[in-house]
Amino acid sequence: MKSKHSKFKLLQYFSLSSLISFLITLIFLNSFYRNHTLKELIVFGEETNIALAKSFTNSLWNNLVLVLSEQKTLNTTQLRDHPATLSLQQAIEDQAEGLSIVKVKIYDTKGNTVFSTDPDQIGQDKSQSKGFIAAKSGIPVTQLDHRDTFKAISGNIEERKLLSSYLPIYNDESTNKIIGVFELYSDVTPLTEQINRTQISISLIVTLVLASLYLVLFGIVKRADKLITKQNIELQKSRTKYQQQAENLQETVKELKLTQQQLIQQEKLAALGQLVAGIAHEVNTPLGAIKASANDNTQALVVVVAELPYLSEYLTQEERGIFFQLINNSVTNKSILSSSEKRKLKRQIAKNLEKYEIEDARNVADLLLDIGIDNKVENYLSLLTHRQADWILKLAYNLTCLMHNNRIIITSVEKASKVVFALKNYARFDNSETKQFVLITEGIETVLEIYRNQLKQNINICRDYQTIPKIWCYGDELIQVWTNLIHNSIQAMKDGGQLTIATSLENEGIKVEISDSGCGISSDVRERIFEPFFTTKPFGEGSGLGLSISKKIVEKHQGTIAVDSAPGHTRFIVWLPLENNEHISSNNCQTK
Repeated sequence: MKSKHSKFKLLQYFSLSSLISFLITLIFLNSFYRNHTLKELIVFGEETNIALAKSFTNSLWNNLVLVLSEQKTLNTTQLRDHPATLSLQQAIEDQAEGLSIVKVKIYDTKGNTVFSTDPDQIGQDKSQSKGFIAAKSGIPVTQLDHRDTFKAISGNIEERKLLSSYLPIYNDESTNKIIGVFELYSDVTPLTEQINRTQISISLIVTLVLASLYLVLFGIVKRADKLITKQNIELQKSRTKYQQQAENLQETVKELKLTQQQLIQQEKLAALGQLVAGIAHEVNTPLGAIKASANDNTQALVVVVAELPYLSEYLTQEERGIFFQLINNSVTNKSILSSSEKRKLKRQIAKNLEKYEIEDARNVADLLLDIGIDNKVENYLSLLTHRQADWILKLAYNLTCLMHNNRIIITSVEKASKVVFALKNYARFDNSETKQFVLITEGIETVLEIYRNQLKQNINICRDYQTIPKIWCYGDELIQVWTNLIHNSIQAMKDGGQLTIATSLENEGIKVEISDSGCGISSDVRERIFEPFFTTKPFGEGSGLGLSISKKIVEKHQGTIAVDSAPGHTRFIVWLPLENNEHISSNNCQTK
């Protein structure tokens, strides 16, 4: 009863802590993403409204000045019907068409509403408004609000997200004299809805990855708990048996044979325990890339959605064709350049641009490389010499960022999935004594993926795989052989080196050679490396069972294992027969 209770508590605490961590992660990511995105949206909206306010001021200056000057001598009704007010109303409606602007209001320096696209608001006092007070002192103020109903230029609108900006009106930018205040309302509902959709997509991806990792780890914990419980029972039985039959050593040997499979799995779980941190790193790295790419996509999307409407205004049809050709060439360009190659290419492009008298050629060349254009810049001269060249390049950069970041997300998801798949194959253990028809190199690659975090530090892997057929074998047990040999090679190359794995056909069998450039095995130690419990590793780092178990597994397949070692070179050779491996007897399965 106590054992069962401990097992239940272990799984319960694991599940509860995993769920809490899962929820905290999701809540943090959602909160961070939303706050950051909305902050960027407000900043971007304010910059856009400032630009629009300057545009309105320049194009409507005569009517604007006339309204601001004459309102002092007119009452509200006269001001609403004044020809300058009506002209201003019509001009603003014409300029706001196709834009996100839904309402424009103008205040004099005393806070009186001298103009509004909603005539009913003309004459209202806004002198106590915090936004008006700040704008009057030269500080723009923007805030995001939700309106159930709102009277816009085009009529009443409902359930909208609006950005309202208070912006100073200058008599002359050189004198910084403020003669009034603009209040612009922009409809950003589509952008906020897109932000919500992106947030949901990111949450789903993160949930899927975390749920997959949780299921794998839950299976490992559950299997380990069962194994520990079973092993404790077996140890209790063995202890009682040893006390009663101390003189019967043959019976003890028989009991040890029965626990051979448990020892194999225990070795595998011990190795897995040492690798947990590296595996977590291999999963966290693509998750970080996904998060960073998603944040970059959000920022780029906000800019692109706001700027795309101006494409037809700034560019002719021919220029738009060249623009989209630039985007297409950037997306299809898959070349990867080193830092030195980039610097050299940047100088070439800058020199080429200077021939065409393009200003700030080095920065333009740098931006073209970031976009993905590394040759034939002459094809885009009409864009590079355009009066809106800076705007064109920034829009192209944000568009290509969306595609490049999507590639990063897809690659990261594939990388995390590969690690989880390898971990699942590695943790699986089949003790049914049923052979499987497998390809030897698949098991080797599973082990290499599990050890990838250690191998990528300073060990070079050389694969020399010749064509070999699948064979009938105990695939899970052979994975333990490759694990022991590869792990020993890694430990022998603490300062780095080369790990070489070769497969070939020889003497009607498959030969697997695992070589390393480590310190080697001395001749006196080489004679004993396959003895049970013999190890040269420090206490706590090795059980002395790895190579002994590996030899028994190979012999169980009627194969052979040998070692050839010298300083700076160690090679283990495993040979497995192609024929008769399906006739392995149960007696051989338990060979000492």
